Amino acid sequence: MPHCEILPFSSVPADPFAHMRSDQQAYDAVANDYLVRFYTWTTPTVSMGRFQTLNPELLERLAAANIPWVRRPTGGQAILHQGDLTFSIVGPLQEDQQHDLLKTYHHIAQGLITGLAGLNILAETVSHSISDMQTKARPDACYGFTSQADLRVNGKKFMGCAQVRRRKAFLQQGVLYLQAPRALHEALFQEQVPLADLEQLTRQRLNIETVAEALGKGLKQQLESNPTLI
Repeated sequence: MPHCEILPFSSVPADPFAHMRSDQQAYDAVANDYLVRFYTWTTPTVSMGRFQTLNPELLERLAAANIPWVRRPTGGQAILHQGDLTFSIVGPLQEDQQHDLLKTYHHIAQGLITGLAGLNILAETVSHSISDMQTKARPDACYGFTSQADLRVNGKKFMGCAQVRRRKAFLQQGVLYLQAPRALHEALFQEQVPLADLEQLTRQRLNIETVAEALGKGLKQQLESNPTLI
């Protein structure tokens, strides 16, 4: 039975490029077990989705603000990393599940929902259809669009996730804000997005280690108790 290892969380951040290298290396090395990593960032950074078309105006605003950007191994739209907790999950895929992307997303989501419940936050998966997802124009910012990979709280997008996969393995990356950088987000993306964060929901400033521990417990329980669902 697959084992789920939660790497020790360190509040000491690493640089953006080191994070992407670490996630890619973990994905390349996937064998029979799951590996979960939580991390933060040294400086405000924008991560772009693997297949995202770069907006020249956004790149100009990033350069003017001296904010670096990196490409993620996973898909989706751009995410501003500041005041957030980011995580990555790598693991094996069963042969009969290699093409069932949403089932993988929703299985992992149950672990995240369990972890958030430990923080007294009730989250849910997004229920709109694939056709709805495909007909909506996607803005530059990840939080300006909700897909079935994401989690919502009180009807708002709360956690964004994206995935890449090959025949026998997957990598999923995700982010949630503890304190959302609303002013900087609006300045960079030139759009008003109702960013939800933990401080707003819980009306307190939660310790980032506590949040990582709660999510890790939920993921470990889900991935080890129902490994054949992935």
